[in-house]
Amino acid sequence: MTPDLSAAAAPLDVGGVQLRNRLVATAHASGLIQGGLPVHGDADYWGRLAAGGAAMLIGGGTVVAPESSPRRGNILEAWRPEIVEPLRLRAEAEVLAPAELRDRMAGLTEAMAARYRTAQDGCRDDKDVRRSRATKHS
Repeated sequence: MTPDLSAAAAPLDVGGVQLRNRLVATAHASGLIQGGLPVHGDADYWGRLAAGGAAMLIGGGTVVAPESSPRRGNILEAWRPEIVEPLRLRAEAEVLAPAELRDRMAGLTEAMAARYRTAQDGCRDDKDVRRSRATKHS
């Protein structure tokens, strides 16, 4: 049986803001951080996530005070004033992702979902789905 994924595409109201769908990029970092600040490519990375269809992007790998960091350098150091401009660029990239790229990514996402549904339809149960995935990745 093919799962109904239409709810994921439905808008969602959160705190007075309407998200265009229910797809979320969970908390993580781009890995494009040096000395506690985003470097070239960080804003583009987040823009590509937004263009890929996720309505909410949750940035991780951020500390708000020097003493709250278990390590320094490869995580965002949000207490530093010079972080404002790189984060502004990130926000702009997320909002201004080109419509053409968003449409292309949406098409790729739908194609991947269709392939998943086709593979799942051929499996008898969840154990077979897991076995099928494991075989493809080995």
